[in-house]
Amino acid sequence: MTVITPTASGGDPTQTYTFSVPRWRGFDNPFGDIWTNLDGVVIHRTAANEPSNVYTSTTEFTDEIGTKTVVGIEIASDGYITAYDLGETGEIIPSKVEGSESTYMCDYHYCNASYTSPRTLLVGGHADYGG
Repeated sequence: MTVITPTASGGDPTQTYTFSVPRWRGFDNPFGDIWTNLDGVVIHRTAANEPSNVYTSTTEFTDEIGTKTVVGIEIASDGYITAYDLGETGEIIPSKVEGSESTYMCDYHYCNASYTSPRTLLVGGHADYGG
């Protein structure tokens, strides 16, 4: 991302700054202060309060499982994340929740463990939530 700073009088720019931002699966700053629904990721549990299969695809960007590949298992617990399982192609899947907003990853994992319909992955959050 490039930011150009104009002069105080509104004339030609005086300085140019170039910033690098985190990028994951084509989304800039997925863990910033905005909600982002990530295409190509579907999460599905077969029974209430059981772990979910996490499916991904780099070619099929729908909210259906279709031909997506299982890349990991999501825990069926809400809470602050203390450990992740990393998929073979960069998936970050919460595997343990026992932290707080000031310990471990400081990211909250919400999964609605009783829900059994397929879900998509929503990351980020409001700038006014959290510690």
